[in-house]
Amino acid sequence: MAVVFVKEIWNGRAGSHDQKAVREYNRTFKVVTDNPITANISVRYATGIPHLFDHYVDPEGGVDVLATCRKVSEKQDSDNPYSWEVTAAYSTATDWPSLGGDSPTARPTEISWSNQKFQRPTQKDAAGNALKNSAGSLFDPAPQVDDSRPTLTMTRIESSFDGSRAMTYMDTVNLNTWMGGAPRTWKVDDISAQRQYEQNVFYWRVTYVFQYRPQTWDLVVWDAGYYALDSSTPPKRVRILDKTSHPSAKPQFLDGDGTALPSDGTPFELRFEVYKKLDFAALGLP
Repeated sequence: MAVVFVKEIWNGRAGSHDQKAVREYNRTFKVVTDNPITANISVRYATGIPHLFDHYVDPEGGVDVLATCRKVSEKQDSDNPYSWEVTAAYSTATDWPSLGGDSPTARPTEISWSNQKFQRPTQKDAAGNALKNSAGSLFDPAPQVDDSRPTLTMTRIESSFDGSRAMTYMDTVNLNTWMGGAPRTWKVDDISAQRQYEQNVFYWRVTYVFQYRPQTWDLVVWDAGYYALDSSTPPKRVRILDKTSHPSAKPQFLDGDGTALPSDGTPFELRFEVYKKLDFAALGLP
């Protein structure tokens, strides 16, 4: 039992173009077999019959690259069981994200962008100058300002899910430049997965959430404390005294070398890389 003849015919050809710029086409084929009980699947996948997600090509060779085959249907002739009519339907309509192939894992990654607003303390203005009161002293406690963090969310279909790998990447920062961000500016905020079933196979819908900080995710704190270093060799830690020569009741700012600053001094920032760095390219995301 085999297909012996395939030819595109005029009967059943159709097309449309609507106000949403969606273009649709129908192509029709005559298929002849050598046995009246040849299986549907042999007819559907016969050489010359379009496959799902093929681009539209007309009989004159014209191509609409945005129109893809969405459905192939076959019907056996009731008067001649050796003859079949196969229709291939094409459309430019996008059904995101299910469109893309028979296999769920072949579908494109969903990408969304948003912002989350937080508050953070600061002792500097937009130009990097220290915020001081009219007497030249820093504010205590430090004023709070908005800290909006761009959030990138990617969801894709994966054939399997490795929970230990997800845990390894949680709260890590990018080792190398990634998605246009310098090292340590992207942090993995969440990796979640949901098991799903389709077309007789199980697969995982995995969502990756990243947050971006252009100033990096390093921990930045003021150099401050109750102790300073004296001028002896080697230097010793000594308690900082207040104006009454008593031990200071609150942390005092230091200059980055262990020396206490005067009340009108500019505090020094200490920077610490507190998050583990990993190669985000290894995740294989767009």
